[in-house]
Amino acid sequence: MTRTEWTEERVAWLRSYAPGHSIHQIADEFERLWGYRPSVSTLKNAKVKYNAPSGTNGGQFRKGHAGGFTSEEHKRKFLEAGKATRFKKGQMPHNGHQPIGTERMDRDGYVWVKIAKRKTNPKSAHDNWIEKHRLVYMEHHGEIPEGHVVVFADRDRSNFDPDNLVAVPRGVVTIIAHRGLQYHDRETLEACIMVAMLDHARYKAECRPRPCRECGAMFTARYPHQKRCDDCIKRRR
Repeated sequence: MTRTEWTEERVAWLRSYAPGHSIHQIADEFERLWGYRPSVSTLKNAKVKYNAPSGTNGGQFRKGHAGGFTSEEHKRKFLEAGKATRFKKGQMPHNGHQPIGTERMDRDGYVWVKIAKRKTNPKSAHDNWIEKHRLVYMEHHGEIPEGHVVVFADRDRSNFDPDNLVAVPRGVVTIIAHRGLQYHDRETLEACIMVAMLDHARYKAECRPRPCRECGAMFTARYPHQKRCDDCIKRRR
């Protein structure tokens, strides 16, 4: 494919020709003038970059367009065939008519509970649903601490016994998973938490402030065996 060079002449032409013309009409005229046809994406990018709007309705159907049907008879038969399954006036979709308290399971095996009829936050897709283990935890233990996740102590995602639900710092959960620490009840989970927290404390201690081997300035290491400060490392690169 020929690379399109946007010279001053072509930019001026694009700005004057684009208004009122579709992207395909612009491509046709470009091909007629310069002997090759640029891609649609090339022209769209150029219109944005060089401020050359078309002011058209984009992909909207024009008046009299069949809309994908071969004829009006084809369109009529299609609409008639769909009447049996069409929503009736006042009918609610299945996923919007579920009462509060309805439970469903996601693909990962977590149970969700519906707690409101509709979303309270338009930017959130699921704020009218909550994971059941989090809901049970809050009912029996209070609010989940910030930065914590609720873990099933026995790894059984269907066991909602309040004693089986433990709030664990998110970073600790990450260390447990990274190190492959195994647990099967509350006691072993608490042991894993202590091991992970000790591991995290050891890592922080190994990254304590130290003098740079090259310039002598004190710096806090990003990893245990870092000997030079970040400025010296950048200069070496």
